[in-house]
Amino acid sequence: MFRPKQPFKGQETIEARLIETNDDGLAVISAQCISFAKDRPDDFMNYLRHAWKQDGSTFRKDEDLLKALQKVEVARPGGETASLVSLYLPIPKLVYLRNRYLLPHESFRLLLAEYEITPGAELESWTALGDDIGLVHDDDGMFYIDLLAALKSGNESGAVEFPRRVLELYLRIQAACDMKGENALKQMTREWFQEDPVLLTEKGWHRSSECYVQAPEHLSNVITGPVLLPPPKSWDVSSFELAALEKFYRETLQVDDGLLDAVLKELDKKPDFHHSEQLYGVLNKIWEKIPMDDLPRLREYFKENQCIILSEDDTERYSLGDCVWAPKLNCPKNAAKSFPELQTLFVGVLGMQKTDIGLVYDEIVNLIYLVTIFGEPNVQKARRLLVALSQDVENYGSYIDKQKILESDIFPVVERNKHVMLRPASADFYIMDREAFQTEFRGKVPVLDIDHTTFWLLQPFFNWAGLRGRYLMSNIASVRTELVPGYVTPPYIHPMRAKGLLRLAVHYGSPQTRTADGRKSLARTLGKTRIHNLKDHSLFTILNMKDFEGSQVISPLSEVYIREHEGGLEIYLEKKSAETATAVQLPLVLARFLMEDPNDESKRIRLVDAMLPGLIRTILRTNNRNLPSIKKILDEEGIVDMDKLENSPYIPENGAGELSQLLATKGPAQRSRNHGSRPTQDPKVTEVNGQEDELTQEFGSLSLQGNADTTGTTWGSDSTK
Repeated sequence: MFRPKQPFKGQETIEARLIETNDDGLAVISAQCISFAKDRPDDFMNYLRHAWKQDGSTFRKDEDLLKALQKVEVARPGGETASLVSLYLPIPKLVYLRNRYLLPHESFRLLLAEYEITPGAELESWTALGDDIGLVHDDDGMFYIDLLAALKSGNESGAVEFPRRVLELYLRIQAACDMKGENALKQMTREWFQEDPVLLTEKGWHRSSECYVQAPEHLSNVITGPVLLPPPKSWDVSSFELAALEKFYRETLQVDDGLLDAVLKELDKKPDFHHSEQLYGVLNKIWEKIPMDDLPRLREYFKENQCIILSEDDTERYSLGDCVWAPKLNCPKNAAKSFPELQTLFVGVLGMQKTDIGLVYDEIVNLIYLVTIFGEPNVQKARRLLVALSQDVENYGSYIDKQKILESDIFPVVERNKHVMLRPASADFYIMDREAFQTEFRGKVPVLDIDHTTFWLLQPFFNWAGLRGRYLMSNIASVRTELVPGYVTPPYIHPMRAKGLLRLAVHYGSPQTRTADGRKSLARTLGKTRIHNLKDHSLFTILNMKDFEGSQVISPLSEVYIREHEGGLEIYLEKKSAETATAVQLPLVLARFLMEDPNDESKRIRLVDAMLPGLIRTILRTNNRNLPSIKKILDEEGIVDMDKLENSPYIPENGAGELSQLLATKGPAQRSRNHGSRPTQDPKVTEVNGQEDELTQEFGSLSLQGNADTTGTTWGSDSTK
């Protein structure tokens, strides 16, 4: 019989039984055992030890029954309960450790320290009982984790009395994790510290994911997460303990230092403008210390996240691609205006788009005050500034004062006395848009003192400033072409070539082919087409400028010149340019000729499909021996067959002799890259061969099948793109 410390249900002694049989005849935990665990927790371990002598053998054979016993709820101080298996045996060592690390008011709910072992009882018998039931009686890593949880539970505010206790528990947990085969304990410890705030810092309890082991001084002042090292002075940490503590933080808990990740975590919190500015400043200081492998990650973070805030008044946030670095430019999303000292970070490290147009504008409007003695001459500087402005004027021109630039003495003008002076846009001057005229007009009319490459660079600026009307070829009063004919008259081109050109004109809807008479007329003209190869310097043009007397100049003409003569088409090429002109310019000139509207007196430029010049080039370059292949090529390209068209009973002509609209080209037409010759390029021609068709030569191909340029140009003033 078992004698409890106090009578149990009025009985001085009871028969302690852990097992009884229920109505179904199954062995279960007795009601007496369950009741005793709740009513007499201070005596339950003695009750259990006495009853185990009789029922222990049954539990050893029945695993399910043992599990049921382990789940019995034992009353705890404060009214809580805990399952039997979760409790520690009150052996002396565990009681000592409990008393060392916990104050009396800090309840260690998992340790039965309140229940004294019966005096005189052998410790081995208690540990054997613990082993049979599955009770813990070792001071392993989990024991110290439970102690830490109890300590933290009793000091939620973070104001821990005798905080060195926390240090020693961290070191004991680290020692347990360092033991061989404790990887599972290390992983469990790491996850617990990440999920629960059990790291004691000077800012209270925190999760390990919120902390940093160390951080530079300038960084620790701006990050909100606690820095763990150096530890609080109240911990009184020795050098040996400091090394073990750092190992616990870095290896077991895997807490990072406060560098890049610390700043990114702070930016994730969407801080206000002033805090963000501090974080950007820290990045500007530490980026050189960041591992090279982490710099792409930093750039990607700013590209993918809206982490840039530019003003205290504007709370909107932007990604890197939303912003621009534009010093002295009053434009939106300008990081240079908000953080002028952080150019290295935003432009050099992060790769933010940068424009100097604001600086260039400032120099331009103040150029008159920049007196150069030994430095760059102002005329040369003016050219450089205009080119720099032209680079970004299409994107940012709306943010600078156009009128102020036009009123500035920034345009280097070669006047009629050949002196170069800086003038405003209101001065009389022309812009030479033809390379061949770079010398002819100097001294005869005032022109901008730039070479043709600089003209090409300045075209965006001229468009923005409204100066295209100053282009030289737009201000020519008259153009008269002269040529020195060759001594040998070449034969007409082969009929197969002429027929191929006519097919193209019909297919692409040339106004000249709308009627039967028009098609016959064009066929006759194409059939009487000749290509003349002239000597060098046999083609030239005489030009006169508007409003300037004595401004007549003689200049070389372009690679190709065509004219209609006696019902045919005469094409003139010079020796040096024949090969290039036939491959490039001649297909463009013929495309323009084929698509002209004879009834349009304005001679406006018609849209030309981008395929047309390329097909013309194919017709011209086909060798005489392979002329039948022209028809096959055009058939493969889907070009309308004239013979079949004329004989088709399904596409009749209307009363005016016009073909049905079924022949209209599919989709919108496109302009070719150029509709005529460019009269200003240096002439390049081939030798005259009067004995055979010049087109029997094979010329190098140049593909023109790219996207069509939709800018309409004319023979006299084509764009110089």
